[in-house]
Amino acid sequence: MSQTAPRNLISALILVNEIFDSDDESTDSDDESTDSENELYQDEEELNEPSILTTRVSTVSRRNVPKVAGYEEIVTERMQDYDFKTHFRLHRSTFDLLLGKINIKLQNQTRPTSRCSPNKILLITLWILATPESYRSVGCRFGVCKKTVFKVIRRTIDAIYEMASTTIKWPGATEAQNIISANSSTAGFPGVLGAIDGTHIPIRTPQHSSGTYINRKGFHSLQLQVVCQHNLKFTDCYVGQPGSMHDARVFRHSEICTDLQNRQEIAHLPQLVDKL
Repeated sequence: MSQTAPRNLISALILVNEIFDSDDESTDSDDESTDSENELYQDEEELNEPSILTTRVSTVSRRNVPKVAGYEEIVTERMQDYDFKTHFRLHRSTFDLLLGKINIKLQNQTRPTSRCSPNKILLITLWILATPESYRSVGCRFGVCKKTVFKVIRRTIDAIYEMASTTIKWPGATEAQNIISANSSTAGFPGVLGAIDGTHIPIRTPQHSSGTYINRKGFHSLQLQVVCQHNLKFTDCYVGQPGSMHDARVFRHSEICTDLQNRQEIAHLPQLVDKL
C-alpha cells in the first residue's frame, strides 16, 4: 500500500479537529474560531525572529492568565479507567503503549523550559481529537495557552505519523491466512481477508466546487475508506474524495483496487467483504 494513505488519514484527523473547534456553541469558542491556523503559523514564525522577539519583550508586558492547575495529575492518578476511555477514546493501557512509542520523539521536540511533559502533550492531543472543545478551553483545562495546544498537536501528529508505515499495513501471507481462518470461525465467511467500508468526515464549506462535497446526508464531507481485520485493526485506508462520490467509485480510485486488478502485492487475497 502507498505510504501516503496513513498520512492522509492523519490529515483527516486534524481536519476533524478543526471542525470540532468551529462547532463549539459557547461565546468563548465563537471568539476562538476566528483564530485561523494561518494566524497561528504566522505567530510562531514571527516569534522565531530575534528582532521581533526583542521588540515585543521590550514593549509589551506579559499578561498572567489564570489557568487550571493539576488536571494532568487528576487524569493520570485518580481518573477511573472507564472515565478515561470515555474522555480520551482509548483504554489507559493503549494510551500507555502509545506514549511509550512516541515518548522520546516528544521529549526531543520539547524545550527544556516547557511545562508540557510528553504525558500532558499526548493527553491534550487526544482530548482535542475526541471532544468538540476549542483550543482555548483545552488550554485552560490543562494549564497552557491556546497556541501551545496548537503546537503540541502538530508535534504529536508528526510523531504518530512516523509509526504509520509499521502500524497501518497490509498483512503478509502467513498473517493473511490467520485472518481468513478467524473470519471463517467468528463470522462464518470463508475466504475473507477483511471488511471494507467508507465513512464521511465533516468539513467546512469549501470555497470552490462546494456542491461536489455535499454527501447524501446533506453536509459537506470527505470520503474515508478503510479495510479492517476481524479484530477491527486497520490494514488499509484511503481518504480525500469528495462526499458526493459513490462508495463504489471511491473504491475504484483507491490504490487497493489497483493492486487487486494487478494481482501483484496482494495476489493471495481471496476477497473483501463490504459491511461484514
